[in-house]
This record gives sequence, structure tokens and C-alpha cells, in this order.
Amino acid sequence: MADALEDEEVAAPEAEPEEEVTDLMGAVRGVLKKSLMVDGVIRGLHEVAKHIEACKAQVVFLAESCNEATYKKLIQGLCVEKNVPVIDVPDNKSLGEWAGLCKIDKDGMPRKVVGASCVAVVDFGEEGEAGNRRDPGTDSRENMGWRRMGNAPLCGNVSTPVEEGRVVMADALEDEEVAAPEAEPEEEVTDLMGAVRGVLKKSLMVDGVIRGLHEVAKHIEACKAQVVFLAESCNEATYKKLIQGLCVEKNVPVIDVPDNKSLGEWAGLCKIDKDGMPRKVVGASCVAVVDFGEEGEAYNYMMKHLGK
Repeated sequence: MADALEDEEVAAPEAEPEEEVTDLMGAVRGVLKKSLMVDGVIRGLHEVAKHIEACKAQVVFLAESCNEATYKKLIQGLCVEKNVPVIDVPDNKSLGEWAGLCKIDKDGMPRKVVGASCVAVVDFGEEGEAGNRRDPGTDSRENMGWRRMGNAPLCGNVSTPVEEGRVVMADALEDEEVAAPEAEPEEEVTDLMGAVRGVLKKSLMVDGVIRGLHEVAKHIEACKAQVVFLAESCNEATYKKLIQGLCVEKNVPVIDVPDNKSLGEWAGLCKIDKDGMPRKVVGASCVAVVDFGEEGEAYNYMMKHLGK
């Protein structure tokens, strides 16, 4: 989940004597303190995901108190794919404070702390005890900060298969632009895209169409999505992986649609003018169907394509 951040709430600490580190959370706090001094801390789902994908994230801190399982899977899956170590932090408020999402009062105490679900470090700044603390018996790669990921490099172009949760961009949708067609004779279906268009038409009549990353991901996670349509023209590979990963996990069929504008139009993200033509079409990167409504030729064609 992208955290609600305000620039004025980000506090970069001044240099001061390093505190003694006695546990992992102390190390996390110290590492983030050093990283803030060199502007090396990334906050918020979207920015963290982008930096992991670009192999810029050196380590990711993930709040256990985040109750959005879909988003946690996104970060965990990307970190597995890019071989980036992940460290769990029990509380998102603590993580937000350590990542500078607060104001420091005149007594040096944090105020107006904003919780952070995930934080990445792209630059450690000056290394010190927090980054180097080790458990007895571990080697230099298995220091206390990163030992959960073993001896793997901090980032690399590995080809580990993406696991579980993944990706997509939330589409810019406006409720008033959603057009539900009235019932009319069903068109003859001669190809898969015609079937997709017909299925969405029927689903719109029963309010069975879900649009946008967050809502589609939630409905897949809740086992409510019957089929997902994913736009090939979406250029956000990270986001596509989220939907593809969730669909694999929940055994939901995915059908690729070449153009996001076409998918948006078929999903009702447009206005219909007096001549029955679509206007002000909003592109859709992904769409899910949770209720097919009345089955017909389009539904049967699509099910045959899916082998059902």
C-alpha cells in the first residue's frame, strides 16, 4: 500500500555518535538512520516496487502489521525474483518513524509519525555497527541484518521464478464514465476478442465487472474472480506480474487483450453518445469478471478457448 506521505514530514537526522546495537531492530533503526543522511531511503509500495524491479534496492523492510496480504505478496515476490533480502519489522509505526516519516520536536522526540508498510534502502551511506552486526558463528555475508536471505547477493539479474503475489497499476477510473449497456440481441462471435467483448457486455448488466489493480487483486485473493483480462499494452511489467502471480496462485484463467483502450471500452469505462458510439474511453490495464450474468454464445466460446 502506498503510504500517505508529506514532504514536510520526512525527517533526516543529523550526524551523531552511533548507538550500540544489541538486536536486529536496533540494526534496522541504525541502518535507516545512516541511509536517511544520504537520501537513500525509499518509501511507499509503488516506489519500493519500482526500485526493486530496477535492481536498485539493497534491502527491504516490510511491516508485519500491514494487513494488506496482496501488497505484502507483491513485495515478497519481487524480492524473491530480484534476490533482495527482506527483513520483517513488527510495527508499521516504528518503521515509519525510523524511515523519517515524522517531525522531530524541540526535545528531539518524534511527532506526527506516519506508518510505513514497506521501506527500501538504495544507499547505506556510511557503514557502521548497525550494518555490520553479526551473530556469533556467522560469516561476513550472514550478518544480523541480512542473514534471513542467506549468502545471496543483495541484488542481481537472477531468473528465479516469480512466486505467489505480484503486480499492476491502478487505472484512473471515474464512476460517471462507467457505461452499462442495455440488453440487445447477442452478436455472432467469431473470435476470442469478440467473446471477451460479449462476456463483458453481459457481465456489466449484472454489475459483475471489476476494474483497477486494487479491486481486481482483492477479488482474486478472495476467490471471487472468475476470469481476468489483462492488457498486453500495459508497459508496467511489475504490475502485470502481480495479477499473473495471483491468478496462478488462485487458479484463475487469464486472457490477454492487445489494447488497454479496447479493454476499457468493453468494461464500460466510457460514455455512450446519442448515436450509440463510445466517447471519453478510459484505458484499463486489467479487468475481472465476478458474475457472468446470462450465459450465451460469447461465454461458450470463451469457455471452449479456456478448455472448460
